[in-house]
Amino acid sequence: MKNLKYLAIIFLIISCNGIKKLNIEDNNNISTISGLYQNDTINGKNIVQLLNRKLIKDTLYSKNIQDYNKFAIKEIDDKKLKIIFYKNNIQTDIREFDYKKADNIYLLKNKNVRIVGVPFLAGIIDSKRLYFYKKSDNSLEIKNLTDRSGAILLVMFLFNEHHQKTITYKNLEN
Repeated sequence: MKNLKYLAIIFLIISCNGIKKLNIEDNNNISTISGLYQNDTINGKNIVQLLNRKLIKDTLYSKNIQDYNKFAIKEIDDKKLKIIFYKNNIQTDIREFDYKKADNIYLLKNKNVRIVGVPFLAGIIDSKRLYFYKKSDNSLEIKNLTDRSGAILLVMFLFNEHHQKTITYKNLEN
């Protein structure tokens, strides 16, 4: 039994190898991401879909998300920001999020790690990180880093996936 515990700890450490280092080519020296941005509702780049973690029912996601044509980001303080959603140019919803900031890059703390079942016995660990920063053309870029892994009884690893997606939103306050 003692060997099984050590084996489980080793597998957990190996499988939690993390996400590769964040590679940002065009991060400028703009220290804030506050602004009004155009939401891309057609090409699967909707901000509402990025922010939804589906842990509890989100009132935004139950509505028609195609109608959210703009969103604004405002920093409340050093640890909180709010995202204001506009539906057909009328302010409709506001959500507050915690964040960490380093080198003008904001890591949104939005239930980043989600556990389903009992990880590595019969379940998965799902990690999703959203990094916000402004590019030199004053547009907002979001890097969506996803890491998902799961196993059954520490023997059969079902999958281990790493995805990185970059989405750019046009600034409307130029």
